[in-house]
Amino acid sequence: MMATLLMVAALAVAPACGVLRWPGAEPGEEPVPRAIQTKIQMVSGGDKLQAVSGGEFEVQSGGIIDIQDGATFNVGGDIDINGGLDIGETLTVNALVVTTTGTFGSDIILQNAEKIGNQLDGTVAVTPTATGNFLIATGNLKVGDGTPSTALDGEDAYIEGRLETDSTVNVAGTATLNAASITTTLGVAGLASLDGGLAVDAAFTVADTSGNTDIAGWLDVAGLATVNSALITTTLNVDGAADLDSTLDVAGTATLNAASITTTLGVAGLASLDGGLAVDAAFTVADASGNTDIAGWLDVAGLATANSALITTTLDVDGAADLDSTLDVAGTATVNAAVVTTTLDVAGLASLDGGLAVDDAFTVADTSGNTDIAG
Repeated sequence: MMATLLMVAALAVAPACGVLRWPGAEPGEEPVPRAIQTKIQMVSGGDKLQAVSGGEFEVQSGGIIDIQDGATFNVGGDIDINGGLDIGETLTVNALVVTTTGTFGSDIILQNAEKIGNQLDGTVAVTPTATGNFLIATGNLKVGDGTPSTALDGEDAYIEGRLETDSTVNVAGTATLNAASITTTLGVAGLASLDGGLAVDAAFTVADTSGNTDIAGWLDVAGLATVNSALITTTLNVDGAADLDSTLDVAGTATLNAASITTTLGVAGLASLDGGLAVDAAFTVADASGNTDIAGWLDVAGLATANSALITTTLDVDGAADLDSTLDVAGTATVNAAVVTTTLDVAGLASLDGGLAVDDAFTVADTSGNTDIAG
């Protein structure tokens, strides 16, 4: 059968009966002139107008299909529109394919109440339902005409301009930021690699490559702080214990309220021990008075100058002893050799068991006691 084509200049659907009427037809008249009834069919009791099998309805240039207020234009199959489609009310379709340009004067409502709206400021707003998503199942999201440094190969996103978020950004993989401005808190649950260094208002800096750290304020460490090497140009205040496994080099004054040193304490400058000094209670220097108590012996390699000394036990001197003042011995003094350049005053017994000689003019022989007086 040859396809039948119905070409009309204008058709109107009247709301009262919901049928297609020829323009100018009055109520009671035939809805379609008899001249073309052989080209079309009335079905279902005459309430529908359709082309015969293989036929088409065509509205030629200047023609109009006018669906009046309250009427419904129901298309059960496909509709092919090569020109413009002007919709003043609601258009409900099961599927819409636009092969060229489509212009919509109001929102597009999808099947689950999702909405695509054209705002007055030129913004296209896509509004899913409260629990829905804007889903790109395949392909990529690209904003801007720039070129990504890494090719988009599926389920990727590229934004040429600025990305601003008012809430949390959750990155499951690696985040590479060439530049970022964060006005609130940055929380990183994993490793943060800051290969260019770190600066916090220039008050806390970590230098690139070397890792040199400059802290303008104080450093509060609640747990263990392990430092292989540290240069402190100002004051180091430690409220708790400080355990040093290596050398502490102090160029200025070091004030220690309490310290436990398990190895050698080397002090190149003055050591001010204003509270006194005690070495296992065997060597003590009393606070304020400076009285020194030595339980063991005192070995002096060089010159020992004593303005005053009280020796309660034995004083053994292997070398020479030069006394610029009085030597007061309460007990016995054993002297192997002595040179007295002033007066020797002995208040008690002087035992001279080796004899006595005064310029060889007065001698008392050892053992025998023979006395020789030249004068």
